[in-house]
Amino acid sequence: ATLTESHQDAAALLFADDAQGRLAWGLMGGALLYAADLVGQIADDIVNIDRAMRWGFAWKMGPFELLDAIGPGRVIARLEADGAALPKMLAVLKGSGNQTFYRNGGAEYLGLDGEYHPVPG
Repeated sequence: ATLTESHQDAAALLFADDAQGRLAWGLMGGALLYAADLVGQIADDIVNIDRAMRWGFAWKMGPFELLDAIGPGRVIARLEADGAALPKMLAVLKGSGNQTFYRNGGAEYLGLDGEYHPVPG
């Protein structure tokens, strides 16, 4: 999957090693990591967290959709380099050996069990 220009800009900002990048990581990175740790607590799956953020908070993309767009592997690598613990769903993704939370054009999502499931209609 290729990043659109706006996703490339978001990824560049989040991973920039300057004051703006640190601010963006502190704000947006923190929200993404928080969401990645709540699966199973506030929602049974990533689909419902993404929908809640899009429908309830007018985000263009949910946190897991955004993580897929910027590259969850980059987020995992950054956390590991910082010696930080991986939030639950990032650990599930890493343990599953997969690269993204969604696949097949968004028709399937990665569950807490490390397997892909059909996105409910």
